[in-house]
Amino acid sequence: QEAMGFGDVTLMAMIGAFLGWQASLIVFALSPFAALAIVLVNYLVTRENEIAFGPYLCLGTLIAILKWSLIWPLARERFFLNPAILIVVLAGSLVLLMVMMLGVRILKGNGSQQTERDQNG
Repeated sequence: QEAMGFGDVTLMAMIGAFLGWQASLIVFALSPFAALAIVLVNYLVTRENEIAFGPYLCLGTLIAILKWSLIWPLARERFFLNPAILIVVLAGSLVLLMVMMLGVRILKGNGSQQTERDQNG
């Protein structure tokens, strides 16, 4: 099951083409926070756990455009002009992603069962 479809990738490419690569990274970071409240209410009401991420990318883009004068000075000073922080954040994100994926696999109960099925053919 895909986590992000190709339409989301195309949308991020378009955002990056119009706003620049720095803004597209900020949009990608803002989008989950833009989606959090809406998705939580949707889950509590409908119990659906699959969402389309495109609308939240658009909402994150809108927030970035409207609040750019507040976001960019902080992002530039603390993130983009300091390569050490950039490397730590990217490495930390990768580690957290691996931990999250392991947690999902354990919670679903597929960890050992999937490995046994793969080995048995």
